[in-house]
Amino acid sequence: MQSDVNFLNGKWNSIKHLSLTSSAPVYLYRMSLSTNLNIYKKIGKIFHPGVCHGDDLGYLFKTVLTPKHLSPVEKEGIKRFTKLWTNFAKSGDPNPIEKNDLINITWNPAWKDELNYLDIGENLTVGVNPDARRMKFWNEIYTMKDTNAKL
Repeated sequence: MQSDVNFLNGKWNSIKHLSLTSSAPVYLYRMSLSTNLNIYKKIGKIFHPGVCHGDDLGYLFKTVLTPKHLSPVEKEGIKRFTKLWTNFAKSGDPNPIEKNDLINITWNPAWKDELNYLDIGENLTVGVNPDARRMKFWNEIYTMKDTNAKL
């Protein structure tokens, strides 16, 4: 519930708005990769499954919390994150020109009613409208008026 209120609802609405108004493509991603590089889980001493907001920073930047020895999954995660981000910084498109074993999918931009996204986990997967059911619930809550609220 905290994720929905503090992060997902605002991100969902921002992406929808940007995809309608921006002349540039808008790319949405979700991170599900959980390793010793997940920086905010380490800082917060969180041992529950899942990923925290900001955990992707551990794959983009070396910190004092970065382990000395990286697992193969961590090394691959770093390579994927940095390749996707540098592609985007150079060209405005995170996709490599040629598919390879590291990035073997096509990450499509989000559109008005089709919020395409990339899930960055141990494998890369693509999907559409992440968390749609949860966001529908919050949109219904936020659009209630005092006269018809049933809470």
